[in-house]
Amino acid sequence: MQGLEPATAAGHAAALDLLAGGRDEQFAAAATTLIGQGDHALALQIIHPGFLPNPATITLTGLRRTPLHPHMEAYQQTDPFKFLIYAELAGAEIGPVQ
Repeated sequence: MQGLEPATAAGHAAALDLLAGGRDEQFAAAATTLIGQGDHALALQIIHPGFLPNPATITLTGLRRTPLHPHMEAYQQTDPFKFLIYAELAGAEIGPVQ
């Protein structure tokens, strides 16, 4: 069988965008459901590909912060590197360390 190689991130995003009908609201609806079920990691995996076809989406930008905050809270005391990664993705303002 041909064509069974793993998809690139762009290819995966294009396929999901096709399923969503090119509407970032569909990505947001699925992510909101997953957040409501407490599955923040999977919500992020749905939100992220939504940015590739439309990086300026306001709908997904605001929604992305919601599942990132629990990750930031979980790692702020134990893993500063993960905390900083999630904080940067969320667009959080981090003050100087005192």
